Amino acid sequence: MISPTEPPAAMKDQMNTQLPKGKTIVDVFADFMRYLFDSAKELFKSTESNGELRWDSVSDTIELVLTHPNEWRGPQQTQLRTAAVRAGIVPDTPAGRSRVHFVTEGEASFNFCATHTQTGKDLKVCHSALVRSYLLTPSQLGDQVLIIDAGGGTIDISTYTILNTGPLQVEELYESECELDELQYQVSRLSALLLGLLQGGEFVTARARAMVQGAFYVFLAGQLLTPQPGKLKESKFNTPGDLDAFSQKFDEGVKRVFSNDQAPQYVKFGSLRDNDPDCGIKAGRLALTG
Repeated sequence: MISPTEPPAAMKDQMNTQLPKGKTIVDVFADFMRYLFDSAKELFKSTESNGELRWDSVSDTIELVLTHPNEWRGPQQTQLRTAAVRAGIVPDTPAGRSRVHFVTEGEASFNFCATHTQTGKDLKVCHSALVRSYLLTPSQLGDQVLIIDAGGGTIDISTYTILNTGPLQVEELYESECELDELQYQVSRLSALLLGLLQGGEFVTARARAMVQGAFYVFLAGQLLTPQPGKLKESKFNTPGDLDAFSQKFDEGVKRVFSNDQAPQYVKFGSLRDNDPDCGIKAGRLALTG
């Protein structure tokens, strides 16, 4: 496992950002929800036939379904529901609040995998237009499904068993696990990073950047080994601009298609005139071992 000696500057800034005075996290959620909702409303009205009339006819009965991390429960759901009210999506009445529903990201992922992917086809899931439900073959009753949500910040793992096939009904076998829980995050953000609890895609890119800078250590069997030399540490390309370009190209290319740890990987972050043989840079491409 490779971890930086400390979070890169951009990551530290993000982790330590304070909300403006007088603003709460519920206010932030409310502003974000309001923006998304208003944008969706304007798009519908402007692109659909009789869009404004159709929207107005259902605006007072809209049901809002929000996804949230697997480990969130009642307190977090209450905050999200309050944010929806502040955003003006639903009225602050018992009837209005009852129009806000929640589904975990694991459940949403299961539904997507079962109905829109090759995995779903392998599960023999099909859509019946007559009964509007997702059906599986009877032999799949009791089958177990593992969902791994490899997100930007964390990795969530959920396990479900199939209870019913028409409509599709599943039950969580074990409490969902997330590679970064709230307690660990609050107790020690830096410790959480060094222990590898932050395993989402954003941190893969951050560690790649730290690696070429030389600002990283290698942990093996729980023991901290010596710092590793970075490929760009002594290079003229070890600048914020070049490192930003490397991070972007790594994130868009190598990270997404990586499949062989025995083959060299190339990150094109510069121009054809950029060369530094000692650092493995040729024609603007940095060579990395698998």
